Amino acid sequence: FDSIEGMEWMTTPEVSGLPVYAVGKYEVDLNWVVSHPIAGILACTLLFNLIYRVSYLVSNVFPAFSKLEDSAKSDWAARVSSTVHAVAVVFLGARELLTSKEIHEDFNHVSPWAMITIIVMTGYFINDLILVFYWGNKWGDFLPMVLHHVVGITLFPQFLWYRCAFAMYLSVALTEATTPFVNARWYLYTIGWKEGFVYMANGLFMMIVWFFVRILGLSYMIYIVYTTYWDELWALPLPLALYTCFGYLTSATLNTIWFGKMIKGLIKLLGKKKPAPTSDKKEN
Repeated sequence: FDSIEGMEWMTTPEVSGLPVYAVGKYEVDLNWVVSHPIAGILACTLLFNLIYRVSYLVSNVFPAFSKLEDSAKSDWAARVSSTVHAVAVVFLGARELLTSKEIHEDFNHVSPWAMITIIVMTGYFINDLILVFYWGNKWGDFLPMVLHHVVGITLFPQFLWYRCAFAMYLSVALTEATTPFVNARWYLYTIGWKEGFVYMANGLFMMIVWFFVRILGLSYMIYIVYTTYWDELWALPLPLALYTCFGYLTSATLNTIWFGKMIKGLIKLLGKKKPAPTSDKKEN
């Protein structure tokens, strides 16, 4: 942990090996983004805000969208950016976990792709948190969402600056695999398709994926931390170690509460009795 001591909070050492993308006349150097995480986070915040605004405008072509209240219209557009974010971070996280052996074996292994994933997720959380504060309880689950986003915004970037715990972080990134199903359920319900097969099938897949990535997946990572990374975790500055434990416990608690609500919804759905068939013949 010699590299941790004296680490500057607002800058990180340069990295190499990440691609450079050409966007028109400009170049997007991911190596520079990782070395300047604050700028990268702000850029991602603006990008997701742009996706939100564009989706809001484009969604006006849907008749169901035009009938919604303003808060629901904003929720509709925010779920587009939410889905884009989920697909991006799950792809990046899964790619790194499946292709990098070192990230599983070394608590301090520097993973540039994991750092990119943190930057993308933090930028999204900031943009979404602004919307959550603006609409408040009109979006539902206000306090849990604020707690979820605030912990993510304040915890994950510290892994960037301290260059550690990337496998722990990516296990959290993979939990976003449930987000497209959650958003699809909201859209189907909003447009009035809550009685169809598609709605029920999506709900079933949502529960299955939620159980595997948010319940089993996080539980397994907590087990790995306790059996493999425990000493390395507590070699970090004590406030960061404690906050990491708090963040994981908070995430596990919220995921369990939300999964419990899904179970109750499923039980309620299965408990519904079909109406008895009526006869067209009149009784004499």
